[in-house]
Order: sequence, then structure tokens, then C-alpha cells
Amino acid sequence: MLHSPRALEPDLDPDTRPVLKRRRVLVVEDDYLQAEDLTLALEDRGATVMGPIASVEGALSLLDSGELPDAALLDVDIDGTLVFAVVDRLREHGIPVMFVTGYDLGSLPQAYADVPHCEKPCAVDLCLDTLFRPAHA
Repeated sequence: MLHSPRALEPDLDPDTRPVLKRRRVLVVEDDYLQAEDLTLALEDRGATVMGPIASVEGALSLLDSGELPDAALLDVDIDGTLVFAVVDRLREHGIPVMFVTGYDLGSLPQAYADVPHCEKPCAVDLCLDTLFRPAHA
């Protein structure tokens, strides 16, 4: 279940893959290839990608600017810095978050145990389908 009081209801295309037209998705990822895969998959579904951003500081700066996404895909470890400050900021605004990571999720602080995740290497479509699945599906 997504940690969000605000549901993200995507339009559905004929094969029931979420179509993300007019949805802004923050990608925080320091691995170039993973960031590129996520960006291309999101854009293919019609989303506007915010990023990809390769640092926690950069992501926080973007959020501080008042520019908020509709959802976020985050790696847990961004160049040696854990992404939890970004998660906390997004949660303050009720924005759905998903970890896309190779990080050992068993070692995450309990406060983040409810954040949905896809483990790297991941099937990008599976990650997107999990995060953007309509509540009534």
C-alpha cells in the first residue's frame, strides 16, 4: 500500500497499463542506466519526469523550490547518502513514493518499512504498475 492520503488515479490504456499523462514524477537515482530506463518508461507512458536527480541535496532543492511531483521513484542510497530526508519531505505533502533499489530492505529503518519497492535489477514496467495501480484495481 502506498503511504499517501492522496490517491494517484492514472488514466488506463486498453491493456490496463497506467497512462501517466499530466503526471509529474520525480526520479532520484545516481545510476545513469537505471535513471535512463526509468525516465524512458515514464515518458513512454506520458509522464513528465522531474530529473533524474543524482543527489539528495538536488532533490531537496527542487522540492524547496515549490515544484512538487505527483509521485516519486527513489533509490535508497544516492552516492553514499540515504534518501530518507527526501521521503520525509514527500510524505509531508502526501506524495506517493517507491524505492527502486538494490539496497537490503531488511536493514531500512522501521519508519520506511511501508514504502513499496522494486529491487534492482528491476522490470521497470512492474515498478510503474505497482506504484500507479488504481485503488479500485
